[in-house]
This record gives sequence, structure tokens and C-alpha cells, in this order.
Amino acid sequence: MGVRTLLFDLRTAGLTVSEDGGQLLVTPRSRLSDDMRAMIKANRDALLAELRLPDALPLPLPWSGHEIALFGARVTLFINRGQSPADAEALAERCCDRDRDCSGLRFCLECSELGGGHCGSWRAAGYLRREAVLSTTPQRCPGFALAPPLARVEGETGGHP
Repeated sequence: MGVRTLLFDLRTAGLTVSEDGGQLLVTPRSRLSDDMRAMIKANRDALLAELRLPDALPLPLPWSGHEIALFGARVTLFINRGQSPADAEALAERCCDRDRDCSGLRFCLECSELGGGHCGSWRAAGYLRREAVLSTTPQRCPGFALAPPLARVEGETGGHP
């Protein structure tokens, strides 16, 4: 387990992790399990170093129920569209990150216009020929329409929290 993951897990467990005069403080101590204590002891120096970073990136927030449902729907859709399970999971995770960034970029694999490996809106997308589908390249497309399995999840969960 990496130090950032450990720090995230401790904070998710409701613990406050801080540094005071070179001492690592984890409170409330009553919430610490023996396993947590062992992990903290084994990673004390790395935790202190992480806490001292002035430009440390914020820890990622856990996925919401909506994001989990959408992730699962995307993995299934991407596998059905020819991606390996590992590639489908990696791309679905990129989609979750992209959704949080609110970039507006989409993948052809998410689009209802993709069929048989070809784009049904290739002209609207500005392609010169039908075969030019960038299924795993994020882009803005005027012909994009959310694929039905993903649209169902959006409808069932009410969209982003």
C-alpha cells in the first residue's frame, strides 16, 4: 500500500492525520485498530514527508453511487464493443476522472452512433471518411449521443451528485 493510499484510508476512517513539531498525530486514537497502528508505525517517516509537502495534491474523493453505477455500465459497454476487460476498466476509470474535470470530452465508445466499429455521425464529427473513428481518444463531437446503456444509468441515478 502506498503512503497516499494509507493516508486516504485513515482519513476515510474518520481519523485526522497531522504533523506537529516532527511528531505524527493521528486522532482520535480510540478509533485506531491494531492493523492501522502497525501500518502507521511502518510508514511513519513517509506519512510525515507526505504531510510536509507544500504542493501535495488533494486526496481523491471516493466515488459516489452514481459514479460506481456508471463505471460498471461503461465497462460492460466497452467490453461489448471489443475492448479487453482490462482496457475497458482503464478507460471507464479515465471517463470517471474526465467527468469530474467537467471537460466535455467524450469517447466514441460511449456514443450511440458507434456501430460495427464505425461512426454513424462521421460527417457531423468532421471526419473525412467513415473509417476514421478514434474510439479511445477524448474529443468533442457535435454528433455525440450517449449510448442507451449509459443513458439508462444517467436516468436511474439522476445524473451527477
